[in-house]
Amino acid sequence: MPDLTRLLKETKIAAEQATAEFREHLREVRSRAKPLRTELVASTDTEWLKGAAVQELTAFLAGCGFQAAGVFEVKNNKKIVVAGFAAPPHGVYASIPKVVGQGFVSFTSDFEDGGVFECSNMPVPFEPPYPDWLIHRRRIGTPAQELWLYFQRERPPKATMDARPTGFVKSSTDSMFRYRAWMAERGGETREEFASRYRAAGKLPAGEEGERLLDSGRNNELEKALCSWWRLQTQAPCPVEQVFDSLVIIHDELQPHYLLAAYWCGTGDFQPQEKDFAQGSPREAFARVVSKRRATLRKVLEKRTPLAADFYLPS
Repeated sequence: MPDLTRLLKETKIAAEQATAEFREHLREVRSRAKPLRTELVASTDTEWLKGAAVQELTAFLAGCGFQAAGVFEVKNNKKIVVAGFAAPPHGVYASIPKVVGQGFVSFTSDFEDGGVFECSNMPVPFEPPYPDWLIHRRRIGTPAQELWLYFQRERPPKATMDARPTGFVKSSTDSMFRYRAWMAERGGETREEFASRYRAAGKLPAGEEGERLLDSGRNNELEKALCSWWRLQTQAPCPVEQVFDSLVIIHDELQPHYLLAAYWCGTGDFQPQEKDFAQGSPREAFARVVSKRRATLRKVLEKRTPLAADFYLPS
């Protein structure tokens, strides 16, 4: 007859090792969440502005009434550099991103009602999702002159905010903050958007391997997005970075095996099994097990807008 005590001890050791690895994985994923606010700082990287394509583009903008706002880079990321311009008479900002040997441009207007209209001729490998307040039109290959005419023709007839050279940085960073806050609210990229992005890059394997990749990518995306959402909440009990190791995030896309792993990580109680989380919605199932087991977890924050989520910490 097997030694039951030894078997239980070995099972517990294996479970503790698995949860430690899962917890470390969550910490790594959560720490990769992008800052909600991007900081643009003045850049000394200006040699690329001397390229023929960019010179032609800046001359065109000057002829349309645009004034130079400066050259900026994302703080701590010198790979992202942009030249900014403003046309006060038109209420429009323009930006030229650093792309060696190329000259692409985007035009943007901010409206008094909070909306934004944007046109760009810069190609991207994957078109991201956009919120209702942002109307984005991408016209790849369209010359700047045609894009400018298209922008003026298609821009909604609404009152625009002032656009001045000194306001370029604030307009750009505010829009990026709003966009990232919106992405956090919705839970980041959906599984379908992940699939489209991987297909566009030719990196989506066929069959079960591809399904596992999408499942993993979506789960990681949700962890990052919901940590970003926590940062936006004034009622959050503490900065999310302080609880990366102990925070348990439960949302309704989690499958039973993920719920089990989250429960084990949060409680150290290895008695429940995957089948205990199989009935009801994931949030309901998790709350039921926590209550039934009188687990040492307490719900500290709730998100009730899609994607709904519950946040637990050890009691």
